[in-house]
Amino acid sequence: MMNKPDTPVHMPQPELPTRDSGKLVLPPPVSEYSPVADGQKTVARPLPPPLTRPPFVAGRSAPPPRAPLAKISYYWRKDPAYKVFIIATCMVLIAGIVFVSLAAAAVVGNPNLFSANGSNVAQSGSTPTGTVDLQPVFPTPGGSGSTQSSQPPVTSTPVLPSTPETTPTTQPTPPQNGGTLTVQITSIPSQVFNGEIVQVVVTTSIPGAFVHLQVVYNAPPYYYISGTQQADGSGNAILFWHVGVGGFTHGHITARVYAVATANGQRAISPQATVQVMNGGIG
Repeated sequence: MMNKPDTPVHMPQPELPTRDSGKLVLPPPVSEYSPVADGQKTVARPLPPPLTRPPFVAGRSAPPPRAPLAKISYYWRKDPAYKVFIIATCMVLIAGIVFVSLAAAAVVGNPNLFSANGSNVAQSGSTPTGTVDLQPVFPTPGGSGSTQSSQPPVTSTPVLPSTPETTPTTQPTPPQNGGTLTVQITSIPSQVFNGEIVQVVVTTSIPGAFVHLQVVYNAPPYYYISGTQQADGSGNAILFWHVGVGGFTHGHITARVYAVATANGQRAISPQATVQVMNGGIG
């Protein structure tokens, strides 16, 4: 009996599970590989320490102090740039203090500095006295008339040589008479109020001399010069003194007043007149 090589050999087939009552039966689960199950254990790591401020290490910059003087000293030593800044700030402060002091002295020395007519008070002339008759009465004309004419006889008009026109200029009257020049204060009050304008009468030995007042205070602004006036034919002149001082909290204020006259190349100073300055007045 010959074997047929082309005939497949029937291999045993695995038995398939039978279906009982229509239910599907699954195979058991396959256990997976686990490191923990292989004998390894989990090791707990320690927690990190809490955040704290690192200790001070030499060489690091220390925080600036809180005291103002100590803070300035700290920045002075820290960097040269801070030195330049501190020096510039001090220069600005000093310049501001000097400016404020000069401005205050100028205002105290001349209270009417910003007024419209304040600069013309001391330069004003003498005050006119007397009354003016606005309705004068003239005598009634009368008497006998005359047939003669009061006009001069008619003559030919003379021809005058032409002269160039010149603009007249006002020149001050030169001092009259000669001799030694002297000056003295003849009328001045013993007490004045700060801020008022005081009238002072001065007499010179030479008429037409130019006179002015010089006042020395013991308080700011310490010095004052009045406007210049020319004495009249009798040698008298009226000057105006604008009183303006400060510093009344430091004691009594006194003023030493002098009259200075110039004429014919001579210069004379009057004896001193001491005047007490009171606080208050016109201002």
